[in-house]
Amino acid sequence: MFCSKCGTENSDSARFCKNCGNPTGASKQTVSANNSRMASGSNQKNVWDCYLEVFRKYAVFNGRASRKEYWTFNLLNFAFLVVMAILVNEIGATNFSWIFSFFYLALFIPSLAVTIRRLHDTGRSGWMYFVSLIPLVGSIILLVFLFTDSTPGMNKYGPNPKGIMVN
Repeated sequence: MFCSKCGTENSDSARFCKNCGNPTGASKQTVSANNSRMASGSNQKNVWDCYLEVFRKYAVFNGRASRKEYWTFNLLNFAFLVVMAILVNEIGATNFSWIFSFFYLALFIPSLAVTIRRLHDTGRSGWMYFVSLIPLVGSIILLVFLFTDSTPGMNKYGPNPKGIMVN
């Protein structure tokens, strides 16, 4: 049985998820409701839900993250950064680098976690993140991995976050 919150595989007799502590007994109805939505393909989240999902799984490095979840998180963070830069520029403040430092520090762990879960969704190990350290081509290779579609159905990292069932 997989946890409905973090996607970790648990034994059928487990009362709570071994990773996040989510009650599995109470989540059986949620999982079956999600499975019916999965079969119909209507498992759609709005943009804000995708963004907040990353913070709900703040430091969860296992499981899978959909492309929508990953790119929504990164694009909204970029938009927030642009708005902060414009506001700092309009105010005329010169010593607001601590705001940007705090912003990046607060988002470092969730950003790393969602990137690793996104790599898991494509069937790759989270260690593939370090391919970005290869000069010139590493970041391009990582970007291609992040744009790649999900592995259909289950993979060794958990169920498909898009909810597409493969027979």
